[in-house]
Amino acid sequence: MLKQKLSRSWNSSPGLSKADYLNTILSLGFYAGILKVLEARGISKYDCEKGIALEEIKQFFASEENSIYELFELGTHVSILGKEIRNLCYGGKEKSILNQATEEWNKVYNFIDEGEPSFFEDRNFLAHAGFERNVTEVRKKEGKLYLRYDKNLEKKFLDCLKKHV
Repeated sequence: MLKQKLSRSWNSSPGLSKADYLNTILSLGFYAGILKVLEARGISKYDCEKGIALEEIKQFFASEENSIYELFELGTHVSILGKEIRNLCYGGKEKSILNQATEEWNKVYNFIDEGEPSFFEDRNFLAHAGFERNVTEVRKKEGKLYLRYDKNLEKKFLDCLKKHV
């Protein structure tokens, strides 16, 4: 794997092929492009204490006419994320997170499945557009819903992303 070759030793050449160098440069260019798009849209560093407003997620990612996903030809992600937002926040009327959330951060599992926690699953994290119930926290402040990831489980979802994305 390229990452292993690069991090093996800083004292000697990693012995990369021309294709390895080219793939690295192209990947860095792609990531730089993503950063440029995010900065142009005013999306900056994530504040874990505040979380991110659900409205911002909808505006920048789940809106068909304005989604960042469309710029990268990932249009199917718009409908997947939209469905997950509806299921998460509006499913079951009285039991919806919008009606139950308080100003305290609570894990999503507290609002579904009789509040029973389970363990983090890569498959569920990816299948539910990042809204995995054991890692995602929610609160309602000034009438707005905010989401964030549990800081204590950051390694789990970052490992998931590194492994599958």
